[in-house]
Amino acid sequence: ENFSTYATLPQPKIRSVYIELDFFSESQNFSAKGKYKLINPYDFPIDTLLIKGGFDEITQVNLERPYEVIAEDIAMKFQVLKLNKSLAASDSMVLEFEVRNQANTFFSRNSNVLRNGSILGQDAFPRLVYPDDGPAPMPTDSSSKQRHYQATDAGLIQFETVVSTPSDQIGLAPGTLQGTWKKGNRQYAHYKVNAPMEYSFGFHAGNFTLRSEQWQDIKLDIYHHPSHVYNLEDMLEGIKASLSYNQKHFSIFQHEAASIVEFPNSEGSFATTYGNIVPMSEVRFLAKIEEGDQKVNLPFYVPAHELTHQWWGSQLLPAHAQGALMLTESISEYITLNIYREQFGQETAQQFLALQRGRYLSGRTGEQDEERPLMYVKSDQSYIAYGKGALAFHTLSHYLGEAQLNQILKTFLEQYRYQEAPYPTTLDLMELMEQEVPDSLDFILDDYFKQVVFHDTYIESATVKPGTENSFEVILEIAYQKTGAKRTNQFNDLLEIGFYNGQQELIELKKVRVRTGTQQLRFSLSERPARIELDPNILLIELDRENNQRTL
Repeated sequence: ENFSTYATLPQPKIRSVYIELDFFSESQNFSAKGKYKLINPYDFPIDTLLIKGGFDEITQVNLERPYEVIAEDIAMKFQVLKLNKSLAASDSMVLEFEVRNQANTFFSRNSNVLRNGSILGQDAFPRLVYPDDGPAPMPTDSSSKQRHYQATDAGLIQFETVVSTPSDQIGLAPGTLQGTWKKGNRQYAHYKVNAPMEYSFGFHAGNFTLRSEQWQDIKLDIYHHPSHVYNLEDMLEGIKASLSYNQKHFSIFQHEAASIVEFPNSEGSFATTYGNIVPMSEVRFLAKIEEGDQKVNLPFYVPAHELTHQWWGSQLLPAHAQGALMLTESISEYITLNIYREQFGQETAQQFLALQRGRYLSGRTGEQDEERPLMYVKSDQSYIAYGKGALAFHTLSHYLGEAQLNQILKTFLEQYRYQEAPYPTTLDLMELMEQEVPDSLDFILDDYFKQVVFHDTYIESATVKPGTENSFEVILEIAYQKTGAKRTNQFNDLLEIGFYNGQQELIELKKVRVRTGTQQLRFSLSERPARIELDPNILLIELDRENNQRTL
């Protein structure tokens, strides 16, 4: 049967979610029942609902008004329901559902439930969507603003749940704990989210050990395997640093508590966030960080980054358009870099930035399609969203000023905080940045956000001779080129040049305007340099930095 005729049918929006979920860890099963409150947000009635169940789950739905199933694809877990009486504009109704896993077999695992450490995501529950959503449109398409980047059938929701587990386990879900109780050999926990959240949630069950701490008026929890204790302090510091930075520069944290929950590496090595919970793979709990370790401190960085999404991805929901990841991942990565610098210092932050540069350059080598500018990044181009995104916002912050860029981002967040359709796109942020960024820094917006540009700068010659009054004169011949830039006239870009002594200590950092081609530059220094480095703070996007240095 051809289901494509249903692909563009407008659907009601999920406004509230209530779920009762039971984990049966011993048999590795779960069952759930719940209800959605649906609202018709349009100025016309809706008479057809598209129901997509979880791929690995058995789902039954029921409506509070009469309906009939007019089409069904059992393999895709997809049904089309016809209402006997249409849902009028602005009217609401309740959709009830029951969900359970398919039984595991000797040859296949159909259930996400483990005997210990289960994680069950929102993809197990029914949605009002067409199975094949297709690629996101360009932000110039006005229709993209009518839904956000994570869901067609929900904007911001209210969320409440009761989770039950065997009596020796703990059940976890987003929200503030309202109460716990025991009934027979079952343990129950009731959670309710106190602020609007996107349709993004999950559930956990396991034999956890709890590490708790109070930070200001926010309760911080880490639920972890009893023996996985190496990195708890770093994780707590990452959460606290993220809360401190984001609340200082942007807005208050919308939840009463924040939790990190460990899950087994068999379920993945990722971390994410939903509501006030940051699920993290056990790999971050097992990799012990030693004092003085030169690697990026991932137990600190990961929760700091994920919690930052409670501002950039929750309080602000981007439209379903190309570039959405710039408004979530790129900004979050830039903010995490600043948090990391405040915690560990400039030198360690530079190592973090060098890794982002490598992530971008290595990622683009595997690109099958044409590389997109950052403001049009696609959902599968994480190397651009994370790697190039961190470089772009860092460079803009470096020259504009961290406080100034954060004020622009704060203005943008305040304009769209908790806003539903029309949702913001990168065009909205770019318009604001173009208004606030001085013309002298326009090249950053062009090179890093609007185009795919690479820089190349190198030292052709360098001489040092005595100057006047115990000074030294340095004469540099440098070359500067750009590829991919649309402007073909003489450029007036910024370049930093670092001068270092024999102990590799910075003598002075000079900032100059450069044009394409070869140019001679003269500097007067108080100390004789032993080494010169172009762009020491990794502000340019260069394919090769090996020729940026010259030892004298």
